[in-house]
Amino acid sequence: MVYGFVKQSGGHSRIYSSGRGTVVRLYFPRAEVVAETVAVRPKVVSELPRGGETILLVEDDPLVRKTYRDPAVALG
Repeated sequence: MVYGFVKQSGGHSRIYSSGRGTVVRLYFPRAEVVAETVAVRPKVVSELPRGGETILLVEDDPLVRKTYRDPAVALG
């Protein structure tokens, strides 16, 4: 997805790995015009909406799967 976004924007990416971690650099073309700044007031929400969503959890490690399914397990 990142690769597609970078390419769509006319940029490119480079990935470097040295055995001590990985560095991902994204390069985008310089903007030709300055974007207009618009002040937006945050919407105050007293309670988050809740629904009946179902989340598909796919994990092959049983311990990791249990931790994600029941976060109280991770907290001890």
